[in-house]
Formats: sequence, structure tokens, C-alpha cells
Amino acid sequence: MEDRIIERAAQQALSEMVGYDGARAYYLMLSGRASEVKEKFSYSKSYRLMKDLFVKGLLAKVKPDGKDFFSYFLLPPSHLCLFGIDDKIIEFLEGLYIKNCFHIFKTEFSQIMLRDERGMVLFLLKHCMKEYAKLLIRCPDLRRVAKRFSNVKVVVSPNGKKCGLIDRFSFDFHEIPGRDGCDYVGFISEDKKYLEIIDREIDEIKG
Repeated sequence: MEDRIIERAAQQALSEMVGYDGARAYYLMLSGRASEVKEKFSYSKSYRLMKDLFVKGLLAKVKPDGKDFFSYFLLPPSHLCLFGIDDKIIEFLEGLYIKNCFHIFKTEFSQIMLRDERGMVLFLLKHCMKEYAKLLIRCPDLRRVAKRFSNVKVVVSPNGKKCGLIDRFSFDFHEIPGRDGCDYVGFISEDKKYLEIIDREIDEIKG
């Protein structure tokens, strides 16, 4: 019974953030039922919903290796804590993400584009960091929350660059201004050579 109550509360919280249909679409994908989104919404409606979820930081766009097109990549909902959402609701949604979606972090992509990195960074800190992390970020609320974790070093980014290393994961994004806001293009990797490059780069900025 309690799980059902939390599930309904989670769906309501998503609705308040991205609207009823956006919440339905995201929750279906989060539950491993992405194919149902096409069944429940028209192509044009699905396109608008995906675009809005991208802007709200719940989706990214990825370019698979060897391909010349982008597809959508579901991002975790961990940044909902920045909007006053109850921890139990966030933990419930993160549990669905770990169960149904975390494998996408293991997929090789040549490029990733996102609008908001906060959910990704907070999720990796909460669920993947065992030893340490270094972050080069500019967003004040993300810096504030990240500093609550032990063994996390946060450096203020002097420009639009966002990068970091969280145990075996590294990420590096550069700002690309657009007509309706700034997107960030880069990568997420477990390759050791990128960990070493980003580690050195952050230390150099820190001085």
C-alpha cells in the first residue's frame, strides 16, 4: 500500500514539473515501457513531449558510435531535490531508474547533448561514488548540494564548461548557445585516459 501511495505521489510531482502528459511519458520510460509512449501519443505530440523533457533535464540526446543521428537518452530524476520534492519520492523514482535504465550508462556513445546536467551528476554522486569525485561546475544549487557529499571537491567553472570525475565515470560538456537556451555537448566515459585528462584539467583551473 505504501509503495502505491509513493508511486502516485511521484507521478503527481512529475506532473507539477513537466505537465500531465510529460509525466506520463517520462514515467512510462522510467518503468521500462518506452514503446508505450508511441502507442499513447501521436508522433507530433511525442516530439513536443520529448523536447520539453529535454529542456527540463529529464532527457539527453545521444549519438551512437558510427551513426550520424541523435536519439534520446533517459536521465535520472535526482535533481528533483532542488525543487523541494520529498526524498522518499526521489528514492522511489531513482529505484526505477536503477532497475530499468541504468544500463544505458554502459552504452558507447560518440556524443551526448543535454540542457541540464544536475540530475545526472547528483545520481552518479549518490549511487556510483564510492571513493571520491571532482567537479568543475557553475550552477550554484548543484555546487551547494554536491558539497554535502564527503570526498567531493567542487571547483567553480570560469566559463560554460562542465566536467568532472566520479569514481570510474568522467564527463565533459561544452556550451553551445542556441535560440531557446544553451545546450551542452560532450561525453560520459569510463575510459581511464579521460579520467586522467579531466583530473589534471580541474587541478590546473584550481591552481
